[in-house]
Amino acid sequence: MIDYVIEFGKNSFIDEPLNDIDAVVLSQLAYMDFAYLQTEKITSIAQMNERQIQTVIENTWRANQNAELLRVMQRSVRFGSLNWHDWVERQDIEAEEQFSAVTFDLLPSLSFIAYRGTTATLTDWKEDFNLTFMPEIPSQQAALKYYQKMHRHYPGKYYLGGHSKGGHLAV
Repeated sequence: MIDYVIEFGKNSFIDEPLNDIDAVVLSQLAYMDFAYLQTEKITSIAQMNERQIQTVIENTWRANQNAELLRVMQRSVRFGSLNWHDWVERQDIEAEEQFSAVTFDLLPSLSFIAYRGTTATLTDWKEDFNLTFMPEIPSQQAALKYYQKMHRHYPGKYYLGGHSKGGHLAV
């Protein structure tokens, strides 16, 4: 992901439309702690300083690589100025639900919703297990409601993505 952003980050989304690798990069951002950024009133990657980068990545797998990814994204035309909004995170142990999503505006009227996948929590692993035998899990309902809310408040075209369980929610 880092090499891709370095090599192709000079192209805006106007110059080159969203592609599969962009979707992977944006989906990775769903694992970051946007709650902290909301309190700091940070709405784009370019606005983040090093302390903020370290804070948002500290609970992610491969934190050092995520920090480097954010740094190269900051310097890129393609990702640096992307605005994000409407980050949500919910964990309900009784309902066996962990849900998180964030929306990135790529262009006016074109957005990407990134759904967070499985993390290292018992609730997440239980939810993954539930996927094997339940027709629907609570996160699937939450993902649909999130998309519907975004589309209602911000009309336009949407791409949906995520890693692991997040990819399942996007489908």
